[in-house]
Amino acid sequence: MTSFIHLIALSRTSGHAIAYHFSTRDPEQLVENKMKIIAAVNDKGAGESLSFQVVQTMQQSFESVIEYNPYFKQFKKYSELDSFTTKLIQTHELNAVDVASYIDRKKHCTSYTLQKLLYYVYADILTKYDWRPFKATFLAFKHGPVEKYVYKVRNKHHPDMPVKFGLEEKHIGAEKQALLTNTIEEVVSKYSGTYKNMNNEESNLTHKKKTPWSIAYRQGQNTQITDDMIRAYHQNEVLAK
Repeated sequence: MTSFIHLIALSRTSGHAIAYHFSTRDPEQLVENKMKIIAAVNDKGAGESLSFQVVQTMQQSFESVIEYNPYFKQFKKYSELDSFTTKLIQTHELNAVDVASYIDRKKHCTSYTLQKLLYYVYADILTKYDWRPFKATFLAFKHGPVEKYVYKVRNKHHPDMPVKFGLEEKHIGAEKQALLTNTIEEVVSKYSGTYKNMNNEESNLTHKKKTPWSIAYRQGQNTQITDDMIRAYHQNEVLAK
């Protein structure tokens, strides 16, 4: 009886281990499918996040691959390429918690200071380079812009936050990674002293008139601060050079 050849595309980032599984008895189909996978993930900009394994078993199932080598048990299996690529992009998309964790390791600070630094990193890059450096949802809280997912993680799982290494693990391109980390260094250096005391309204630049926070807060507490607001008004909340 002819054995099955299994092609497994693997990705493991920030605690997410996923696999796309394809099996066939035809080696040409295997090669064709591998090229299809590469084209699909490269089109999404995630080609460098994959590795491939080829295994032979007597059954067609992924369970037979696990039986052959228990190493594969840790991966969540996808049989549909579209579903796999969608999940791949989601797990490799940089988010606010990834960046806040990086800042927290660089500069141990209060939640108030951390939220301000995170906001300025996002707003500076968005306005200077028209690039959303990470996935974020900033809300107009009483004391200024607050990223809602960082707020939840920081409040509930504070000790775990500094050990999240998403910024280092996720591939966003060398040039963009350098831009992001350099901006973080600049923002930490420039604004750490400004945002030490949450009760010092005189130093709270985000509370000046015609700032993104002031526009959103006027619409209601905890209203989202949109990218359009940041693009239009961020210049009114920055320190002079």
